[in-house]
Amino acid sequence: MIEPELHDIGKFIDYKATGIKHNLENYPLQLTTDTWKGIVEHHCSPNFDRYPACPDTFKLCIADDLASSFSRYSVERGEGSLTEEEDPYDFSIYKIWNPSNQIMKQSFITSFEGIKEIYSFLAKNPTAEEFFVQYNDWLKKRAEDAKRGQNITSLYTHSKLTGQFFRILTSDNSSFSLIPEELKGLANKEVDNLRKQKKNKWKLSIVQCQINFAQTPMRARDMNVFKIQESLIECIKKELPDNVFFSTSNELVLIVPDAQEVLTKLRKKVGELGFWLKITYAETQLSAIKPQLEEIQGNKQIALYPELPKEISPPICELCQLSKAKEQPWIDEESGIREFICERCWKIREAGSLLPKFVDWEKMEQNPDVCWVKVWLDYRMLLSALKKLYKEYLEKTKAKIPQDIDIKFPIISEFNQDYKEFLSDLQDNICRNFDLKSIQEILPDFVAIKINSLSEIRLILSIYQETFEKYFPKFYEVDSPLKLSIVVSNIKFPFSEVWRLLSDVTSEVNVHTIGKGAIHLKGKDVRAFLEINLPSKTLLHKLTQISKISSKLGRITLYDKRDRDFLRYEPLRRAIAQFGYKNVLTYAKIMSD
Repeated sequence: MIEPELHDIGKFIDYKATGIKHNLENYPLQLTTDTWKGIVEHHCSPNFDRYPACPDTFKLCIADDLASSFSRYSVERGEGSLTEEEDPYDFSIYKIWNPSNQIMKQSFITSFEGIKEIYSFLAKNPTAEEFFVQYNDWLKKRAEDAKRGQNITSLYTHSKLTGQFFRILTSDNSSFSLIPEELKGLANKEVDNLRKQKKNKWKLSIVQCQINFAQTPMRARDMNVFKIQESLIECIKKELPDNVFFSTSNELVLIVPDAQEVLTKLRKKVGELGFWLKITYAETQLSAIKPQLEEIQGNKQIALYPELPKEISPPICELCQLSKAKEQPWIDEESGIREFICERCWKIREAGSLLPKFVDWEKMEQNPDVCWVKVWLDYRMLLSALKKLYKEYLEKTKAKIPQDIDIKFPIISEFNQDYKEFLSDLQDNICRNFDLKSIQEILPDFVAIKINSLSEIRLILSIYQETFEKYFPKFYEVDSPLKLSIVVSNIKFPFSEVWRLLSDVTSEVNVHTIGKGAIHLKGKDVRAFLEINLPSKTLLHKLTQISKISSKLGRITLYDKRDRDFLRYEPLRRAIAQFGYKNVLTYAKIMSD
């Protein structure tokens, strides 16, 4: 059986230094394993002599195509191009959201001794897992394609996706029919023509799936829905490992042979939990497959809800409002409040708190304040941002810009890996700066922090800004697909209202402090905003107290030349000119706490 992930292992070899092609067809020693056959026969290109000669290597060739970041077209150079010496190949990865200035002029292996090590490794007929363990570092440093303008994804991502596409194509021989006789006796050009025919005939479906819960969390135990949602996402990824090409805490993008079959499975799975799905899906030929579902003709948008009875007689569940509530009410032990909830929502509460610190915080006599921190990622905005940044990179390399720039699945998959690292790093940075007893992780992109003072919001914003700049500095130049929402409330404040405010992503950075006001900023302005030269706490307190009476009166005070503190308010007036009165006033209230 071919291990498809290994098909490009020859790209570790530097062709200019050794003369050995990356499909190893001209290496003096040859193996007879299926994986070696896949390495040698995975191209239909005039650069190689060996073409696919059996159904598996033929499908591997197509999988390799689908997992390529640039549709296998050659980026043409425009007028005034640099010479090859001035504009060398770059084997490093140019991440369009976080480009590096480093250039890698050679691949890793420049001698026949090194090639012998690759050969010896392949002679053991290794698994894909062994391959990734052995060469993880090289795979993540080496670009899939070394030509500038095309070196935008790693060999790691390309190898992973090739494996996924290959197993999809080989798992359904009725949808992707190919018998050995179709390839028998074909010349190379005829094999390539057959490849093009199959790519235009065979079809796949792309499914973008957003998972939502119908429950309105009110108590600490109701917050379990987030952990159940997370478990559901992980369960789907585990059951469909080759079909998931992009994922967040509540969203999946899948590629499948049959959309209806998968939708039926997903509906049943989420329906058991009382969740619902927002779906966009489209079927298209392999030659036209892309992440932009709205651009595929015939795409459909639907919502899938749990199966409902024709009639629901009262009492109706107070949390999800989708089912009849149990006759016996849920009685809160502390307050004695009675709630009528359905069987599903009852089970969620009965499971105990999967987020135990909320229970502890609710029991505290002083009713602490909680800072809720949520990162959002907009999939459509991501595709738009990546397209703009890729165009900018092509312009930088003096390439002729294709009329319709492709953003393909390898690019969003590469981004997805960095996004998950960003979220992990963000949580680690929060943990380094706050007492662990004061932190409750809810999801990888959602955390709650028990704070002692509103002024701690400044530290949280600073942590986010520094982590964001580490991973996505180029997003400052486009409409960023990442949004930050912060809400500060008392632990007893209704979470339904907290969730509503967290979902308010008016700007790239959003802060709501219950009873104090809101801040809405562009991401690129956060650093300067945090550097506002605030007057003394005494003056901030004075301004805050006046603003409680009237926001307009507070503004008049700032600009009243007769006020004895007029000159001392000058830094605030400058900040207001740059960031707006409401933003600065809210910040002043926060920092005076």
